[in-house]
Amino acid sequence: MSGSMLRWRLTRIIVSTALCLFGISALAASPAAANDTPGSLSLYFPWTPTGSMIVDQTGFTDQGPFYGSITIHNLETESVSLRYMITGEGDDISDESSYSSTLMPPQGGRTFTMQQFVIETGFEGDATGVVMYGVKSAGGGPARISGVQLQAAAVPIDVDSKTSDAFLTVGGYSGLRSTQLGGESDIHFPIVQTNSNWNTLIRATSFMSDTDQDIELTLRDAGGDGEQQFTQPAAPGVPVTFDLLALGVDPEWVGAATLSGSGSFGAVAERIKSETSMLMINTARPMDASSTEQYFPLVLRDWFDWNTGISLLNLSDAENDVVVDFYAMDGELAASEPITLPPSGMNFIYMPSGDGEPFVGSAVVTSEAGVLGAIDEVKYLGDPADGAGHAMSYMLERELAMLGEIISMSLYQKGDPETGLGDTSGIQAFNPIDVPVEIEIQFHDQSGMMVAEGLFTLDPKHGETFYAMDFPGVPDGLTGTAFIKVMSGAGGVTGISNHVNYAVQHDGSAAFNMMVIGDSAESPGPLDPPGDLITP
Repeated sequence: MSGSMLRWRLTRIIVSTALCLFGISALAASPAAANDTPGSLSLYFPWTPTGSMIVDQTGFTDQGPFYGSITIHNLETESVSLRYMITGEGDDISDESSYSSTLMPPQGGRTFTMQQFVIETGFEGDATGVVMYGVKSAGGGPARISGVQLQAAAVPIDVDSKTSDAFLTVGGYSGLRSTQLGGESDIHFPIVQTNSNWNTLIRATSFMSDTDQDIELTLRDAGGDGEQQFTQPAAPGVPVTFDLLALGVDPEWVGAATLSGSGSFGAVAERIKSETSMLMINTARPMDASSTEQYFPLVLRDWFDWNTGISLLNLSDAENDVVVDFYAMDGELAASEPITLPPSGMNFIYMPSGDGEPFVGSAVVTSEAGVLGAIDEVKYLGDPADGAGHAMSYMLERELAMLGEIISMSLYQKGDPETGLGDTSGIQAFNPIDVPVEIEIQFHDQSGMMVAEGLFTLDPKHGETFYAMDFPGVPDGLTGTAFIKVMSGAGGVTGISNHVNYAVQHDGSAAFNMMVIGDSAESPGPLDPPGDLITP
């Protein structure tokens, strides 16, 4: 990793020991399971605001209004007809004639803003769910796509997906595949909280075609006890909100959450700290998204005042012994942290152990039984001009891209190298397997034109950062896409992308899980959609 990379903070994130205010956890998978879910036919976004406010319950200023955008990446080398629906209108989600469509160029990207959707449809709500899928222009077969949701206050995001000092707070999450929805099984958040002036708003959207359902929220404290339950009726496609403090949850509570329903639904959790305008967003995952081996592509400690905290949720009703192995960028084992999770409970690790020197690397989580998790990246200290007050969170994926497969990031941006400001992305790729893997990374603008590429070898447990400010050929001001393809070798790759703009007045950061995509449209995986969801 070059010295210039080390100078830039925008994509290096950890959570300091001050993370006593929240936790994080880990999702991931063993190599044997890597090819079980290598792609997506449809993407589901349970929460995209069109002007929603977060009413503060802690004595500080309300947050918002928040406006969302969705950026989609066409992974095919041919044009794709992208079909999309704003579900909050109440249309039948299974009715293909209710979907709008637009043409996407080969390997191109496009940002859809909520103000566009509102103009197109006359939608009048303050938030909606969105469903998207792609169809190849030639032959009409399913197309491979990936996508992320980016949201911000207090002005709308435009089609260039850029933020500025006119914005206050930024967050986001990666789109969900059908296998990451609830209904056939419960879905879980490894960390929700109300302590230390944080609050959590759980946003759930039913993706049933034409039937209402009740969505039940169950909260358990970190020890797995103190169960609390709340239920909300959910009409098809219309988001419902569980505001923990408004529901009467103790203001110094932290734990995990489970959501249950009779049909397909997705959910995100917004954790907001109005005191400092911090926002972190996580997606709920089902139990079968867990594994006994899991991966954190990016972990940092005291990295330009960024720190990370890990929250781990035990999905077993027995104690679960877990070990988190931290690896430096060169693949050297830096530390091992054992932790025991209580039955149905969760626990935290705030750093890789050691002498406290700055650390950047990756981690492998092994456990006796399945765990889910999230990793929070927070910058509490330092100068606000250098990003103090920024926060983001991502889920740990169990999936790996293997030979011929890719991991995709639909939103990759570069700011101004002279100032260090502007929307800037950094991808962290990690090979957790004990054999090398050869990868190619490509960057495209939204028209699909390739603007930069490179070939790299990831040795066992080796991490690599692809930072927009440093990568040769990536043009200043780029809004585009990126993907990593496994070219040869028996290793695998997982990755996340951090998206940061220190020009935003408060918290200008979001983190996105990169999506594993199959090597062809004939093997897009996972099988999609389940139950009564739309079939492209």
